[in-house]
Amino acid sequence: MSFRHVISDMKDSPATMAFCLAWLVVFVAMVAQFDFNGPPHHSRWSKLMIGMTNGHPFGDLTIRDLRYGQAWRLVTCTFVHYGLVHLGLNLFAMYQLGAIVESWYGSYQMVLIYALTAGLGNLVSALARMALKYPENVHSGGGSVVILGLVGLCAVVGWRSKTSRGEYLRQQMVTVIALTAILGVGFPLMFKGVGVDNWGHAGGAIVGAVVGFAHPWLVRKPRAFELGILSLILILACGFVQASSERGEALIRNEEASRLRVGQLQETFQILRSIKPFLKSKATATTVVRLLEQLERVLDVPETSAPYRRMLELARRATNAPLDAEEMAEFQTSTSAVEQSVRVSLRQAIDQFNEIRKHNTEIRKRKP
Repeated sequence: MSFRHVISDMKDSPATMAFCLAWLVVFVAMVAQFDFNGPPHHSRWSKLMIGMTNGHPFGDLTIRDLRYGQAWRLVTCTFVHYGLVHLGLNLFAMYQLGAIVESWYGSYQMVLIYALTAGLGNLVSALARMALKYPENVHSGGGSVVILGLVGLCAVVGWRSKTSRGEYLRQQMVTVIALTAILGVGFPLMFKGVGVDNWGHAGGAIVGAVVGFAHPWLVRKPRAFELGILSLILILACGFVQASSERGEALIRNEEASRLRVGQLQETFQILRSIKPFLKSKATATTVVRLLEQLERVLDVPETSAPYRRMLELARRATNAPLDAEEMAEFQTSTSAVEQSVRVSLRQAIDQFNEIRKHNTEIRKRKP
């Protein structure tokens, strides 16, 4: 696709292209904030393709969110994608189908259709999952709910047209629905840990089909401008509320993370102070090895990596034979070095926690 074609499509289908661009912007922001070194423990490339898990701050949806009244996520979740494969497939489908629907109804009503299929499609999905007792903490997101809405719309329009071209369109859309259902079942089997919101697809298709019955009315474009602007305001308002809510949740997350860091360092310091006498026998040396291995994520860092690894090496050696005086002295020296570093880190963590808590308290006081 040439740059000239992109410019032409932006002129012919501005709403479709704007939604595609918004998806890209949100995805780039997610990539910028994603911890590629954290869990799940896959390669960076694998995570980028299908394994990004930081969609919640950007507006993805769980049933629990709805129970807490965060209804705006029914719309914002359609802008969240969990990997390049997810985003790429949806961009391609949106580019194709969005252009068709926008050529029928115009840009303003394309925005209206996006809002309807997104909000109502995800609502149908959420209600179905609630009724079936699905786990409430499962995250869902992606523009495929809207895409299946467009598919359902096109299928009904083609079916009701009673023309050969309409029948061809209907067959194509039914094929897309069938392939989507197959992928929805097969994809999680091929890629462990990757889920597909089949109820979201179904909800989008159902809502889109209902909208398709309004085709004659939509073609006449009654109050297209007013409805389109109202829909755009609704979508932007959902994004604004999500951003505002996320700022509040970020304050809570930062304070909790800081508190956990303090607790983790306090526990580590206490363990280090208590393990020195335990190398006198093989049995207790095994306990020391187990404790040190549990502290790997805290101590195997640049500040303490060398003395920590030496401690672990000596402790493992002590499980086979008692350490001599020189080795015991080296273990004590390494332990003292790690203790000192942890003591400094703990002091800094406590200061940081107090600053964060003070900052959050001041912000909460400023809120009306």
